[in-house]
Amino acid sequence: MRRTSVAVYNQIQSEGLLSKMRWRVYAKLYQLGPATAAELAQTFGPSRGGRGEAGNVHARLNELVERGVAEVVRTRECTVTRRDVHEYDVTDQLPQKVDKLPKPVLTSRMRKQFREAAAFLENAGDTVDAASIRNAIVALDKFQRHRETVMSSRQGSLFD
Repeated sequence: MRRTSVAVYNQIQSEGLLSKMRWRVYAKLYQLGPATAAELAQTFGPSRGGRGEAGNVHARLNELVERGVAEVVRTRECTVTRRDVHEYDVTDQLPQKVDKLPKPVLTSRMRKQFREAAAFLENAGDTVDAASIRNAIVALDKFQRHRETVMSSRQGSLFD
């Protein structure tokens, strides 16, 4: 038995709780019932590039699952691809807010160091001295360490 709700469907539509493409995929999944990404994509017809909508539909399905308005029901053979794939269906839930990942923060001092290092390296020519190169490398290393710290914290937040 499907866990759907006409009231939830209408509220998502009337309040615009999903982006345009997410809504198109959600509405089609609601109408068709349980379906695979390729089966849904087939109902949209060919895309401009002639490659179909399967990749786009699959990406939106993952986003809908992440927001709680769709779920993976089971694994079965797709009628389009003949492969064992996930079958999706809508839920009776409103979309949940997804926490956005923090953007890496560059301090004004770091920006200044980058500009100085870039200008120095552009204008250095044959007059490069070891101390200047060392300063440029230190600035780039500092940025790389900061970037790695931000990226590792992002990975942690995805799987916690």
